[in-house]
Amino acid sequence: EEASGLCALELAKRSLRAGELDAALVGAVDMSCEPVHRAAAAALLPEDRQIPGDAAVVLVIKRLSDARRDGDRVLALVSDAGEAHVDAPVFGLGSPGIELAPIVGHAHAASGLLHLATAVLCLHHRRLPAGQPWLSPDERQAVLRLVDMAGRPHEHRLSECRDVPPQYAKG
Repeated sequence: EEASGLCALELAKRSLRAGELDAALVGAVDMSCEPVHRAAAAALLPEDRQIPGDAAVVLVIKRLSDARRDGDRVLALVSDAGEAHVDAPVFGLGSPGIELAPIVGHAHAASGLLHLATAVLCLHHRRLPAGQPWLSPDERQAVLRLVDMAGRPHEHRLSECRDVPPQYAKG
């Protein structure tokens, strides 16, 4: 289901906050182009969510202090839903905004993390998926919003990391 990767992200964030982990690999894979998957999608999903798309996404999640200590490159900061800039683009399914299914197909189990990874790369490169420049000249933020098949909302706010270690500064 669309939110399985985001559920793994939420568990990783909780474990990081509790100090149970120093880092987490969060991932999801979906092979939506397989015949059995297409048949299930046809039986269970509305037509606009039946565009098949295979995807595999893995992200490394760390506390910012640990990433800085380790000299890691930080592409974005992920936090729970909260107030974002008015012009922050929304990535996800089940809400108005940037949806990837028309571009890459609908990779069901990997869909949430695929939208998250896309939002992170857009923040980092300061471009939206179709190549448009980011709207805000100030701090860039994005919102990841997904409504899973059970109707539960998942929402995360992403911000660019402005305090970049010198070895990764663009020169």
